[in-house]
Amino acid sequence: RRHTRYRRSSRGLGDVYKRQPEDGRHRGRKLEFVYRRTPTNPGRYLEAAARRSGMTVIATDSLDWASIDEDTDAVVFVESPHPAATVTGTNPGVPVLLWIHHGEIHTNAHLRLVRRYAPDAVLMGHSWHLAHRFPLPVHRFPFAVPTELVDAGRPFEDRAFDSAFVGSLGHGERYAERRAMVQGIVDALGADAVRLAEGVSPEELASIYGDSRTVVNDGGVRHHPITMRVFEAIGSGAALVTEPTPGLDCLFAPDRDFLDTDATSMVPSVIDLLRSGDRASAMAASALERAVGRHTYDHRIDELLEIVDASSREPATWNVPVPSSALGSAVDRAIEIDSVAAYGSPGLDEDLVLRSVWVDPEPGVRTYDAVVLGAEVEFDPAMADQAVRYLIVDPVHEHPAIEWARSRPGSRVTTTPRAVIFDLDAPGYRVRMEFA
Repeated sequence: RRHTRYRRSSRGLGDVYKRQPEDGRHRGRKLEFVYRRTPTNPGRYLEAAARRSGMTVIATDSLDWASIDEDTDAVVFVESPHPAATVTGTNPGVPVLLWIHHGEIHTNAHLRLVRRYAPDAVLMGHSWHLAHRFPLPVHRFPFAVPTELVDAGRPFEDRAFDSAFVGSLGHGERYAERRAMVQGIVDALGADAVRLAEGVSPEELASIYGDSRTVVNDGGVRHHPITMRVFEAIGSGAALVTEPTPGLDCLFAPDRDFLDTDATSMVPSVIDLLRSGDRASAMAASALERAVGRHTYDHRIDELLEIVDASSREPATWNVPVPSSALGSAVDRAIEIDSVAAYGSPGLDEDLVLRSVWVDPEPGVRTYDAVVLGAEVEFDPAMADQAVRYLIVDPVHEHPAIEWARSRPGSRVTTTPRAVIFDLDAPGYRVRMEFA
């Protein structure tokens, strides 16, 4: 049964009193979280909420099943920066959940995580139309308001900024529409009335949103996720103006809790909302009330335990074979590799069924996450130049590509009996550490 009581948030949330799950309500239960603990990983808020609930919590970035306590209720993997967590040993029968929180451009990586972690169920943060891709039970499990981070205490009319956006503006086509939208808001409201930032800490982000009347949300042109920004903005007491975001109407009421508009109408929509009397403040207040009553990480912990208690340890009916070749196994160590150029490696496309593999492509035409070079291939530097993240070489002899890779600034090498793996240290959704 759910235990609730009225209490004030630790960081205020203004004068909103919320019906929140009671601290200590799950005393006696135990969870182990496995994820890369970075400042921006949402697993930190789920872990904190679990601790507030009174349960025993263990948090690691790798898992040895031999070390799991017998009374552990579940192991929860949180999709996190690469490299993915290493798992050793055999699960003695503990329920396993995997929380994924990126969209469809990461789906194949998520499937590779399913194979590695063998979860009993997948928790999807958004993009629920992709649930059919997974061969096991899928549960809707969105982000939530991190009450320990955000603060809605500043009165709406006293906020310094009319609008704010925190996120990457990038370069090139991927964020071109976003840049145009943001620039349009700046042109319409004035640079002093708009706060833009990228690459800031979660604490700085919360400070910006807590001093803004509206926050605009854009998920990029590739997919339209229910981002963390949605909950951070609403939890900070700002009115959310968002591009069409499939599934958001399952959590909040359109036009009452948020304003839904397309990219071409974003600028006039923000202006109209700000000029429509009390509508913006009423929208912010309505969304905040719903969020703190239903969508905090304390609520998510209750939902998670309900899923754990209903989970079955029946094995999944879907089975994707683990790569059997030496070079295929080397590629498979890195979950983030999606595209592969395979030179002199016959059969690698059949071995890597959860990746896109080009067999002996024309060198220099495009780039790939990884370039794989077999022992007998005649080396052309244009082949290696296509590698963005990894160069993987058969170690039968001192391949000319090895010297090429060693000359790359920042590259790191891992040598196994069957492959030489060069991590080229490309930027992305990953943490810098030894190859795992």
